[in-house]
Order: sequence, then C-alpha cells, then structure tokens
Amino acid sequence: MSASDNSGHFEESQEGRYCPSCGRYVGHHSLCPYCGARVKVRVSLKVLAIISLILAVSGVIAIYFAAHSKAPTVLVEQITPEMNYARVRVVGYVVSAPYYDDISGRLSFRIVDLNWTYNEYFNTSNIIVNVYPPTSLELIRLGRIPVLGDKVEVVGTLKLRGYIAMAINYEEDLNILREAPVSVSIDEIANNWGSMIGKSVTVDGWVVEYSNYSGMLLLKIKDYYSTTQYKLSVYIPEIVYKWLGNMTDFFLGDKIEITGNIWEYRGEPELVPWNASSIVLIEKLEIMPLAEILANTSFYGEANVIVMVNVTVVGYHPTYHNIVYVTDSSTASQVTIFIDWEVWDSLGTEAKQKLNTIGFNFVTIGMCTFYKSSFEIAVYDPSWLILG
Repeated sequence: MSASDNSGHFEESQEGRYCPSCGRYVGHHSLCPYCGARVKVRVSLKVLAIISLILAVSGVIAIYFAAHSKAPTVLVEQITPEMNYARVRVVGYVVSAPYYDDISGRLSFRIVDLNWTYNEYFNTSNIIVNVYPPTSLELIRLGRIPVLGDKVEVVGTLKLRGYIAMAINYEEDLNILREAPVSVSIDEIANNWGSMIGKSVTVDGWVVEYSNYSGMLLLKIKDYYSTTQYKLSVYIPEIVYKWLGNMTDFFLGDKIEITGNIWEYRGEPELVPWNASSIVLIEKLEIMPLAEILANTSFYGEANVIVMVNVTVVGYHPTYHNIVYVTDSSTASQVTIFIDWEVWDSLGTEAKQKLNTIGFNFVTIGMCTFYKSSFEIAVYDPSWLILG
C-alpha cells in the first residue's frame, strides 16, 4: 500500500495514530519509531468535557470553603482601608437598638469590640452591621435578633467608606452569646449596676411610668416594698414588640417580670428585654375598693402605689375644679382626686362638666400620694381617666 493510499489514515483511529511524515502506523507513540517525527496528540471532546466538569466542580468547592472558612478575628482599631471586602470576625457588644425596615428587608445595628477599641483612621469605635434579605428575613423568622447590650459574634464582609460597615451574608454568621439570666431585685440593680453592664437578668416590679413613643416603649418599674423606692428604666425598641414574638398586654399599675440585659443610658441603668416573650404579666391592675386604700394610706401614699378605682363624684373644689372629691360603695368617707393641670387643660368641655357633676360615676387610674400631709390620688395622664 502506497503512502498516498495511507494518507487518509494520518488522523487518529480507535486503535492508534499514523505518522504524519512517513505514513506508517505508530499506535499510541508520541514519536514515530521509524522516522522520529513527533506525532500530534488530539484530545477528544469527551475528555475535554470531563476536564471542564472537574475544573468547574473544583472551583465551586473552592469558593464554598473560602466563604465558609474561619475568618480572622479583628478589633475595630485593626481595620484599615486595605481590608475593604475582607471577610472578618468581630466579637463585641451591640450598642444600638436593631432597626428593621420591613419594606426593604434590611436589618441594621451597631457593635463595638470587647475592648471598645478606637479606630484612628475612621474616627470611630463602632461598626455598622447590615443584614439583607433573605438572611434578614430568616433571622426575623427564627427570632435571632440581638438587642442593646447583647454580646455577639459577627462574621461578615467589610464595606469601608468614610465609616466601618459589615455585611452578614449567612444566618449562621450571627451568634448571640447570652448567659443564663440571674434573678435580681430592683434594689440590687440600683446599688450594683456599674458591675452588671451587659449581664443577663430577670427582675420584676410594678409599672409606675408608661410612655408609648413612635418606635419604642419607655417604662419605669419599681418594687413598692423596697426601702429605696428606686424606679428602674425599661427600654423596649420597636423590633422587640413588633417582630420578636407577641407582646404581653400590660399597662400602668401592672406587675410584670422582665428578662433582658442591663445597659447604661445617660449615666443610669436601663433594662432591655430580649424579646416580647421575655415580658411576663404577673398581676393585672384591677379596680380596688376605696376602703382598702383608706385602710393603708400610709403605705400606699409613701410608696406611690398605682391604683384603679370606680368612684362617684360627691363634690369638687370651688376654685380649682381639677380637684374632685369622690367615694364608692365600700366606704362612707371621701377621697380627693387631683387631676394634673396639664391633663385638666387637655380635657374637653363636656369631660370637665361631667367631672364637676355630683353623682357622676367614672373609673380612673391614679397614683397615691400625700399633698401637705393629706392623702390623695393623682391623675397625670388623660388616658388614666375612663369617663364612659
């Protein structure tokens, strides 16, 4: 067979290859054993596909492990502009109430490291932590949202502009490091709160102040039986009562138990509940007979106990119509109801006329107190008056 007859066999076959120079069959040799010419090796499409698949899988695995590898732990002071988009780990405290935008789904809060270090380049000790959907939605669903004073471990991607920010990409990259709460009294907090910052506690008391502002509830609770009569501030941000469980129905005068963190606000201790479920109603304020109050005026007046009474008007001050005299079916005695001037001025004409009408029956919440040694029940908010 001539070389020209074998020209069609210069390409690869299933059994091997032919030399492109002399045309002789060389099998799988890369060099022709007859003339020494180099025999070109052609890679099949099948082999290329297998190689491509291996490379693709290896790349995905590499990316996964890179994203989930243990990020280095840093302090705020160690962060530099060259670390933009670096994945790092910060352990510290939450120093702002988390904010959740239910339209965009963005969750954000601020943290400091455990040492409260200061970054000279960015002029801050804070890191703004941002969480976006779907991770933020999953954290909301799980109820895994930190509150002010929580110790946390955060892993995320640094986003450095004129400030330090960090984006959390995975639900498992936010860990709340809470200790088991310790049961304490309000007096213990009042006397030792400086050493209790960031501690988890459970405390109970009566709600003696209650304000509902846009985005937060502010309370003060106290123990009527304590010697100090200290009023502990309670801060409940919107995310707690709106997104972290169902808020207990409580109001002024109720006794509640709260589990949360001790933190500081303007030089005073503040209690921040972990979630809505960590506020438990112990005792609801109910209508109390005046006879019971009159039998304990010393205790009620000195402790400023909040009471609710169902009373009938028997008179009013001839000059100061915001001072009303009342009684109920439990006693023949009368009690003075003092309606704060701001509250009185906020009432409409009809309400004022009713309160100055002999025989008018109404329900009110009030604070027991003494004015010039005389016992009275004081009304400091229009919502305390239930006129029917």
